[in-house]
Parts: sequence; structure tokens; C-alpha cells
Amino acid sequence: MDIKGHNPFSVINNLRQLFIRPNSNYAPVDGLRAISVLIIILFHVVYYQYQIVDKTAYLTFLANTPIYLQWLWHGDKALEIFFVISGFLIGGLLMREQIGHNKINLSRFFLRRFFRLTPVYALTIFIALPLMPNHDMIWAHLLYVNN
Repeated sequence: MDIKGHNPFSVINNLRQLFIRPNSNYAPVDGLRAISVLIIILFHVVYYQYQIVDKTAYLTFLANTPIYLQWLWHGDKALEIFFVISGFLIGGLLMREQIGHNKINLSRFFLRRFFRLTPVYALTIFIALPLMPNHDMIWAHLLYVNN
């Protein structure tokens, strides 16, 4: 059991946590993280259009993008914001564990993260598989060594 008394390896609890924000979370931080995720998704939707549409039309579209939509090409900034927020939230989890148990069990922490992230990650890979130009890299994605 984790600090809140929930089983961290329960698929049902993990899915519930995706849609119900705990009262202990900071609403502005959750909002900024949600905005970052949406920008990252929009960036990838536009980026992967390059795989589908005519290359010349795509490059013309990018060159003629109105100024109010050019923020879409900066999905990397949203990713950095997402990582900073994630580090802040994970740091809070580890500090609460340290305070509650006077120790941090890193192997349990990484196992819990693995079971929380892997189902969504695998689903994302499955959805994006038709858009991946190089299917040889699928193993790198599945084994978390793609970066």
C-alpha cells in the first residue's frame, strides 16, 4: 500500500486517478500540466501529418502558418514544462514517503512508476505504430531505451 492507503499496483485505482484529481494536488499545477500535454499532443498531430500529406503542401502550410498558431511548433517547450512539473510532483511523493516512513524505498518507487506508466505508454505506441517510419525501433520504445 502507498501512503494514501491505495494499492499502487491496481489497474482500477490507476485508471481512476487519471480522471479524478486528488484534493491534495495543486490545481494550478495540474492545469499547467494538462495544457502542456495538450500542446505536446497537438505538436505530434501536426508533426505526423508530414508522414501522410504531400511534402510540399506540408512545408507550405508550415511557412504560411498564422502567427497565432506558431506556438504549435514549440512542443519541445511544453515537454520541458511537463518534465519540470513531473519532477516537482514526484519529489513531493518521495518527500511524503520519507516523512511517513523515515525512508524511501526506491525499488518500490520505480516498480510503482513502471506499472502506472507502462499501460498508457504501450497503448500510445500501439496507436502510433502505423505512423512510425522505422518499425525496427519498436523494441527500443517497448524497453524504455528509445532516448
